[in-house]
Amino acid sequence: MIMAPQHHHWQEEQRRQPVHDWHLRRAGKGPIMLMLHGTGADGLSFSGMQPHLSKFFDLLALDLPGHGKTRLGSRSRSGNKAMAEDIKKLLDDMRVTPDYILGHSAGAVLALELTKLLTPALPKIICINASLAQFEGVAGWLFPMMARGMAINPLTPRIISASLSDERIKKLLEGTGGEINEEMIKRYAQLGRLHEHVSGTLLMMAQWDLTQLLSELGHIQNEVVIITNGQDLAVPHKVGKEAAQKLPHAQLLALSDGGHLWHEEAPQEAAALIIESIKKGHPNG
Repeated sequence: MIMAPQHHHWQEEQRRQPVHDWHLRRAGKGPIMLMLHGTGADGLSFSGMQPHLSKFFDLLALDLPGHGKTRLGSRSRSGNKAMAEDIKKLLDDMRVTPDYILGHSAGAVLALELTKLLTPALPKIICINASLAQFEGVAGWLFPMMARGMAINPLTPRIISASLSDERIKKLLEGTGGEINEEMIKRYAQLGRLHEHVSGTLLMMAQWDLTQLLSELGHIQNEVVIITNGQDLAVPHKVGKEAAQKLPHAQLLALSDGGHLWHEEAPQEAAALIIESIKKGHPNG
């Protein structure tokens, strides 16, 4: 069982929907902010920001399909387009239309995918270290193929899960840049011991394809805030910069410090910047 830190209070719900068995967390009142985590994480990655953001927003944090406590209903729907479609089905089932979508890393990709599905609504998108880059060269087909092969073998997730010691998790997290704390190591170690979570992560990596989305960035009419961190070793600053140049209504906030998991390292700072960017609005909006 993955437990949130005691000082973070979420209302948790398991919601069965035609495709997946979703795990949801809610907190606060106000405009609805949908929160989408990155590959290999879960909705608890937003727990540090929750006490600050819940003063202003009705937070809805999902565990993505195959991640955390959300159980996959189909192993063929872990790509970015399919995930976005299934999130839209969940939102429709809940009769919820988000006013804001906050996405970290791969979650930012899903936030942008959702802009095509939520029209005529135009929720404001906040992207933290958005993984908006394809693998290049040989890696473009080799990495997904490797992930696909590992995901197909039912033993692989169990083997990987068994090998993820706290020390190995620490090294993996440190490889993303920034400052890693003990609470982060403990939580990601708990996730890593769940072979279903490892399997869901591999499936997501295997089925991810940004070709269409990247070609359509210029058509997205939503206001988008793109936050990058200077110490991010997972997604270079230039990825966010290039995406901001393609999006018609984007604002780039380039920070000199912070790693890929900045919103977990410095949640109060991250929440404050998000609130400020929403209050100010977009200069061209």
